[in-house]
Amino acid sequence: MLNFFRKKDSRNSGNGPASDAASGGAATSGGASASDASGGTATPYDAPAPYAAGSTATSGASVPGNNSPIPYGTSGGSSTPHNAAAPYANSGNTSAPAGSAFEPDDTAPVPEARRTPQEVLATFKEAPLPDAIDGLLFRVSMAAPGEVDVTSFERYAARLLTEAGAANLRAIAVEHPLELRHLSLTGLYWISFDASSMEPEQRACVLRVESALNRLILVRQTMRAEARTPYHPEEVYAQWDWQNIRSITRYAERRLEGAEKENELLTISGATGVRGGNWDVCTRFAHACETLILPYRLEYRFDVDVASGTVVADVTLPCPDQMPRSQWVEDAFAWQDRTSQQPAAAAAYALRLAALIAAAAFGSSVGITRALVNGHEGSLDSETVLSLEFDRMTFVMGVMPSIKEGATAAAGTEYDPATLFGLLKPTRFAVSPDASGHNLPVEPLAANLPERHIPLAEDTRVLPPELAELLHADRACDLDVMSEQDLAMRERFEAAMDDRDDSPLLATAQLEDIAQKGDELTEANLAALREANPEAAAAGKVAPLYCEGLFARYLVGLDAEPGMRYARASDMAHAARAALSHLYTGMGDTDGGIAQAKACLEMAPSGPSAYQDLITAYVEADRYDLVIDVAKQALRYAVIDDGIFYLYYRLAYAFWQTGRREEAAACYSRVPRASSMGEPAARELSDLLGEMGDRDPVDGSEAASVLRAAGVPLAPTDEAVELMAKAMVGLCDAGLPLAASPMARVIGHIKRNDIISSVASSLKEGA
Repeated sequence: MLNFFRKKDSRNSGNGPASDAASGGAATSGGASASDASGGTATPYDAPAPYAAGSTATSGASVPGNNSPIPYGTSGGSSTPHNAAAPYANSGNTSAPAGSAFEPDDTAPVPEARRTPQEVLATFKEAPLPDAIDGLLFRVSMAAPGEVDVTSFERYAARLLTEAGAANLRAIAVEHPLELRHLSLTGLYWISFDASSMEPEQRACVLRVESALNRLILVRQTMRAEARTPYHPEEVYAQWDWQNIRSITRYAERRLEGAEKENELLTISGATGVRGGNWDVCTRFAHACETLILPYRLEYRFDVDVASGTVVADVTLPCPDQMPRSQWVEDAFAWQDRTSQQPAAAAAYALRLAALIAAAAFGSSVGITRALVNGHEGSLDSETVLSLEFDRMTFVMGVMPSIKEGATAAAGTEYDPATLFGLLKPTRFAVSPDASGHNLPVEPLAANLPERHIPLAEDTRVLPPELAELLHADRACDLDVMSEQDLAMRERFEAAMDDRDDSPLLATAQLEDIAQKGDELTEANLAALREANPEAAAAGKVAPLYCEGLFARYLVGLDAEPGMRYARASDMAHAARAALSHLYTGMGDTDGGIAQAKACLEMAPSGPSAYQDLITAYVEADRYDLVIDVAKQALRYAVIDDGIFYLYYRLAYAFWQTGRREEAAACYSRVPRASSMGEPAARELSDLLGEMGDRDPVDGSEAASVLRAAGVPLAPTDEAVELMAKAMVGLCDAGLPLAASPMARVIGHIKRNDIISSVASSLKEGA
């Protein structure tokens, strides 16, 4: 086995590989070659490097037999201070050497005021994050160097948070709400924030703080696995920290074996995907990524093409300033600044992460033979700085042995991307490191996959028979309900709505004309449908359909007869009639308002807004008995939270007004306080309970029983979720990601499943 622990005087060595070479050269890749012209076999270790001064490398395959250059220089590149043998540096060690400065003193008395690492970490959830961090920093700053009440773990935590710029977090939190969440899948922290409203440096600061907290969590986990006591010198925590950063590839073997395990998400709500199909591979890959326990945030999106056996993944990489800024060097017995080496450390981490993502891709199915990993520094929206392609057999036979031996986690590789690159053997790559080791933007490698993210309106692909029957559509474009139909008519509608307050009669006349013109468009669409589907037309199974979104389009199948086909109704005709319903009601013509709302519902039997318009019209007419009937029917189709809560709120008041207080209280209990209708629902429930003798609110299970007995659906209903799941899985397996994505997003939310939500994002965006 290679000796990865070469002893070197850390006080006399330079700044690692970046200091020994100045390269602005880019490394990009073309095709692979099997051997050099002489017939000999070259390896990446033999190649010149763009890290050498003034070099520019253009690379083919870096597999055994290829004589092309590699971007980080020779695998044995310059050594760093961290090549020195150090306690706890080897990822496989379990204890400090006897007599080491890092050896914990288990016999020393422990003052009661000392906090354990777990207690320290818990404080970050017990107060607003800026207060918790500033409290720790203040506690440490006020302690004398030898004061035992402040532990070395607290001092190391203060070191990481100070280096992360945590002092700036309070100013950021004033403008941008920050919420520290605990991820159930990994046990790590996640700071929730709206990045769209932040400046880049503000976002970077938040991510630095988040990674500092998670590095502390991982240090504690390592401590629990390897030590007898929670109290150690600060240097030990630092060594464990670096050990965790170096050893993320320890997850690779388990990820590579993923295809051998059962996929719990292959079947969801009665819908089962094809084993080895797109849904199976997508959920396996997302599960592999979501369960990674990493020191830095991982955001990702991906594309899967099982036909070609390819997974393309775009992942975020930590920025150089997220890497450790100081490091304990045992030979010098001192902390040393590592700011100049942060870019090389980030480059080394990026390569380890790429290998881990490739293992997850290959582990998602034995049919995946190619993995392409594109790295983006800090954000998926940033430019690509690393693009590596891996071949399955080269990875399994040539890379995994090194990973299993611990070569990619070896002490001494913290700032040595050259060695790591040589171990990974990508078949193609695009990397452009500068003199410091910082990866500059590159053109990502072409995946050469068939285009599948086609807008629905333009997608003429034929649906598989089972999907055609489920969705009552023959082609993907038949599902389109969102494309613009008639911009001129929309502009007329908006002008009429602008006039409705000052000139309601004029607006009414304009809207009636728009509705008539829209009906003509609907009839033309119906004629085209009859011509395209003569059998359905002959059987009387064609009808116009308005849908406000894809959910309504798919859910029409809840009540549709077998063989039904739908022509898209005019959006503006529906909008005009909905507006007319409100205008007529406002002018005292409740019958006219109800008639227009019923016309809307006839065109949109699965659309929540159509039911809401009819409910409003019935409320104006004091027909709460009819409100109950309409709301019950609407709840069968309701799958979005706000729509569901609105319907329960309306239904609660209708029950109350008809003397059905138990049912009213049960409906109010289904409206969360934090929702848009939460405040009025809470006030009305309080008044209702007062009328009922100041009784307590009903709990969730009791409310559900009351509503079932009253024939009120518990939305989202099982039948609606099952239909959406069948559509989602079927469309994904059929290679129609844009059609599947909305269903995945909603089901991920309903199931509270981060894996499905991740799949939804990738189905929409691709890699």
